[in-house]
Amino acid sequence: MAEWFFRKKSKGEVERDPGWDEYFTSNRSTDESLVREAIQNSLDAHAKVDDLWAKQQPARVRFFYSGTTKALAKDAYAKYLVGAAEHYAAEDCKIGVLPDGDCPYVAIEDFNTTGLTGHPDWDYTNIKKKPPYYRFFWSENQSEKGEGTRGKWGIGKVVFPIASRLRSFFAYSIRNEEPRELLCGKALLSYHTVNGQRYSADGWWGLQNKGEGVPETDAAVLSAFKTEFNLQRTNESGLSVVVPFVKALDWDSLKLVLVENYMVSFVRGELQVELENGDGDKAVFDAEHLDDIE
Repeated sequence: MAEWFFRKKSKGEVERDPGWDEYFTSNRSTDESLVREAIQNSLDAHAKVDDLWAKQQPARVRFFYSGTTKALAKDAYAKYLVGAAEHYAAEDCKIGVLPDGDCPYVAIEDFNTTGLTGHPDWDYTNIKKKPPYYRFFWSENQSEKGEGTRGKWGIGKVVFPIASRLRSFFAYSIRNEEPRELLCGKALLSYHTVNGQRYSADGWWGLQNKGEGVPETDAAVLSAFKTEFNLQRTNESGLSVVVPFVKALDWDSLKLVLVENYMVSFVRGELQVELENGDGDKAVFDAEHLDDIE
């Protein structure tokens, strides 16, 4: 059964604090960071799709912010804490006071895209061109995207755990390869101590195989996850990211970021964005709704 795993620090391992919090708080708000990092990579993933019909459609990105109204009940979220609760509670893990009660979250989904392609069981250590699955989960501040692409899955993806009060996120992806569906989670804490043992900053939610983290692929687990976090994805390829206990987002600020950064993409028909929150507010941004954009 999927749960959280943290690697024990080895004796000769140097501890480093990457300082991502300072980078994002000093450069962008949570609203701007989430919108820009999600959309820019969705646009690049859209450019790589092979399906002719999907390629002719705009990249579609959906943001669902639960707020407190549609927050996941505390009891329902409990299973996503298994293996991590004592790590979150460690004094030196950077979380501080643990959030309690129901879990507000944001779900960010893209469609007409490729998803996190790449087989999770392969060893990509000595392979120069690594696939999106590996880049998304197993590398930071590295990218093979060239000039002219909008996002690099290098630094930007770190915004997902930074936006969470638990410094964690989950990613569900459908790809046109086997395993077609997969679900994983990552935590970015800091080096911390639990019961006298020092642990690495990185946590993995999923399964383990010979000490290696592998994604959850059980259909029942995936179906429950999609229902609990209000995902729209059914069988379409793409990526759905869920940030639990997300820091408060501002509805008007989200809309402003979209207008200021992506109006050209909307006009050109390259992008469609759907905003929805737990209070029932909805907004669509695309070429057909330009007159509705405030």
